[in-house]
Amino acid sequence: MGVQGIAGATGATGATGATGETGPAGPTGPTGDTGPAGAQGVAGPAGPTGDTGPAGPTGPTGAPPTLNTLNAINAAGQTPATAGDALTLDTNQVLEGTAITHTASSGDITLTENGNYLISYSTTATPSGSASPPITVTAQLENGGTEIQGTESSATLASAGNTANLSGSTVVQVTSAPATITLNGNNDDAEYSNTSVTVTKLD
Repeated sequence: MGVQGIAGATGATGATGATGETGPAGPTGPTGDTGPAGAQGVAGPAGPTGDTGPAGPTGPTGAPPTLNTLNAINAAGQTPATAGDALTLDTNQVLEGTAITHTASSGDITLTENGNYLISYSTTATPSGSASPPITVTAQLENGGTEIQGTESSATLASAGNTANLSGSTVVQVTSAPATITLNGNNDDAEYSNTSVTVTKLD
């Protein structure tokens, strides 16, 4: 065999062969950093109302309201010096608060505060020694010397031994205190006894 000659020039690249099968998956890479929080979503609907909780302990009892009341009496008989004079009341059986004032043996009852007052009275009338029956006896409440409408009570005494129970009640509204209340006997020929006036401030 003779000596090998010089290698010839490289030939042209042949066509690409078919793609081989996919190799196995590589290992999972490390977890990336957490991204920024997204915008807050729309509030959801309100949930159902929960059960009512147990009642709390009872609070302390409040102070009682201020009582303003008067009960003034005059048991003994009295005859007005002049018809229409105020009957005097010699004993304050009850006097509470500052809205009502009365001096024992006076006929004047003073309402010192604005408001509504319940006023009632009773008295027993009989002919005086100088009377000439039959006579009509009356009594009424007055405010500042003016009759309080609807409070007059009257009766006819046919003879010297007759008696009559006179009584009345009303609610007086005081808007410009003080106000002076009196119980007036409209006869100077009658004796008034067992007289009582009660006043209570309502508000």
